[in-house]
Amino acid sequence: MLLNKSFIVLHHLIFFYGCYLLGWWYLPMAYFAGFVFVRIITEEILHKGVSHSMYKRHKILDWVWAWSAVLLGQGSAMGWANIHRQHHAYSDTERDPQSVFHQSFWKVYAGVFYTNKQNPLMIKDLVRVKAYMFTHKYYNLLHITTCAILAFINPLILVIFVSPGIVWGFHALGLINTVSHMYGEKLEGTKGRNLWWVSRLACFTGEQHANHHKSPSSETHMLFRKYINE
Repeated sequence: MLLNKSFIVLHHLIFFYGCYLLGWWYLPMAYFAGFVFVRIITEEILHKGVSHSMYKRHKILDWVWAWSAVLLGQGSAMGWANIHRQHHAYSDTERDPQSVFHQSFWKVYAGVFYTNKQNPLMIKDLVRVKAYMFTHKYYNLLHITTCAILAFINPLILVIFVSPGIVWGFHALGLINTVSHMYGEKLEGTKGRNLWWVSRLACFTGEQHANHHKSPSSETHMLFRKYINE
């Protein structure tokens, strides 16, 4: 956990260096990186694809998805799905590892989560997949190695794409897990709240958070509906 969070700190430093180095030119690059890391990697791959199993599975695709989680810097795909599935199963209760009502705001925002003892049952479908097991076991090493290789190829890959994408993804997820459970429009009989600016501006999606809790398998706002698992 500590090493993983040190990655986030390091990428923030690289991001600030990019701001200093490129000035206003950095903004469109950071915006593009944020879209890729949040809308595609976080929302479509880890959220809809891995956590909710809404896309068709393929052996090669499993490796791409698993490695995209390594690049995102928020833990392995298997760990990400484990937390998110518990969040839906026990939303806003003491057993919810992301509950801002039972943990401090900043702990949840920073992604310092605990997991329940029975959590392996939440990811029994992923435990059988080699790509997810491998990237989960060697996640820290793989993230360091991937970033080192990209930096060797060209340090600007980290400065203008990877680090701003990781930073944007970190804060987008932090906002969803905290303020989207504390403020905004409530929906009767569900958890979470609809806060449009978090969903649209931070996460690049039209799917509101309370709506997602009400209908976790909704296909309405998915980007690649052609490949939905039916």
